[in-house]
Parts: sequence; C-alpha cells; structure tokens
Amino acid sequence: MKHFKKHHPVILGKLSQGLKGDKRSKFKDPKKYVGTGYDFLGLSSPRQRELFEKGYGFESLSWEEQLCIWNEVWQFSNSFEALSQALIFLDKAKKDSKSSKADISAQRLWHVSQSWTSKIDNWAHSDVLSGIYAHV
Repeated sequence: MKHFKKHHPVILGKLSQGLKGDKRSKFKDPKKYVGTGYDFLGLSSPRQRELFEKGYGFESLSWEEQLCIWNEVWQFSNSFEALSQALIFLDKAKKDSKSSKADISAQRLWHVSQSWTSKIDNWAHSDVLSGIYAHV
C-alpha cells in the first residue's frame, strides 16, 4: 500500500490535467458505453496512452519496482483511468518481453496479473487483460 499512497495521487492529478485538450467522446454517455462502475474521467484511449508515455516520475525505477507500483494501483484504485494506466503498463511489458527489450518473463506477468480479473467490470479492461493472458 506504500506505493499506492505515494504514487496514486500523482497519477490521478496527471490524468485529471490530461482532460485539457482531450477530444470529447463521440458517445453521449461514455461511462455507460464502457459499462463501468468506477470513477470515470472520460479520457479517450489515445489520450490515456499519451499520458502514460509522458510518465509519472518513477520510470527510472527497475521494471520490478514499477510493476509493484502498478499492481498496487490496480489493487486499490477506484479510477477507471488509473486502472487503465496499470493495464497499459502490463501491455507494454508484454510487448517488450516479445522483443527482448527487457528482462520480463511471461511467468512474472501471469503471477502478478492473474488476480486482476476480480476487478474487471467493463469490456475495455477485459479486452486488454485478455490480450495479456493470451500472451502468457
């Protein structure tokens, strides 16, 4: 929980700031479209990926330390977008493991992410996590 308390407010702050300049969704009620009960800012998927790439200040930590941070975010956050950021991290790790860019094993991804299904309440998160599971 120590990582969550330290990094979650920073992540939420940057996500909230990311609303500036984001294109509004073409859907009347994007939260309903996604089908989530989580807190929902309404950031577009491209904007969420862009914000992830800009970073949150802990990218210089080892991959394992970053994994711990994102795992805690997944376990304790109630923000759709923060959970999406954790999934983007795992999806990037999956891609990096395929190209040998990092010392990331499919077994490690599975070990951490196998408990994540219990927080899935929408198709968007389910799609990304399913892709990670298909890889591992």
